Amino acid sequence: MTAKPLAEGVIYLTGGTHHSVAIEQRDHVVLVEAPLNEERSLAVIAKVKEIIPGKPIKYLVNNTA
Repeated sequence: MTAKPLAEGVIYLTGGTHHSVAIEQRDHVVLVEAPLNEERSLAVIAKVKEIIPGKPIKYLVNNTA
């Protein structure tokens, strides 16, 4: 998985066919998309914890369409 900063506090997480965006807030992280399956979601969560340590993922915005 690759983490590419898009703007201050906004990170584009790519790899495979589906991608996510982590948005750093003052005391938490908003994650947009946790696609595919549990394995992929756990990898995204691990990457977010690596690049934004000490802030929990508080919200998940998922596209169900």
